[in-house]
Amino acid sequence: MSNRKKIIGEKEMNEIIFKKAEKDLHEYLDDLIHTAKWIVRDLESYKLNLNQAQAGKSKSEFTTQEVVIQWAMNRVQQVNWHFDEGARFVGKYMEAKISNEFYKKAKGGE
Repeated sequence: MSNRKKIIGEKEMNEIIFKKAEKDLHEYLDDLIHTAKWIVRDLESYKLNLNQAQAGKSKSEFTTQEVVIQWAMNRVQQVNWHFDEGARFVGKYMEAKISNEFYKKAKGGE
C-alpha cells in the first residue's frame, strides 16, 4: 500500500516538473520574440543613422560605422545567448515530458 502512494507521489511530482518546464519554455519563447522585435527595430534605426553618417548628414557624432558594427556584434552575442538559453529550456522541457522510467533507461540507468 505504501508503495502505491509512493508511485502516485512520483507521478504527481513528474507532472509538476513538466508543468513548470512548460511554463518556463513559453516564457522564454515570449521573451525571445520580444527581443527579436527589439533588435530588428534597433537595427533599422542604426541602418538609417549609418546611411546619414555616410552621406555626411549624421545627427549624432557617435554614429560612425565602427560604432554601428560594434553595436551589431553585441546584438549578435545577445541573440546567441538567447538561443543557448532556448536550448536549455527545450532540454528541460523534453526531459520533464519523458516519464522517469523511460528517461532512466535512455540515460543508461537502472
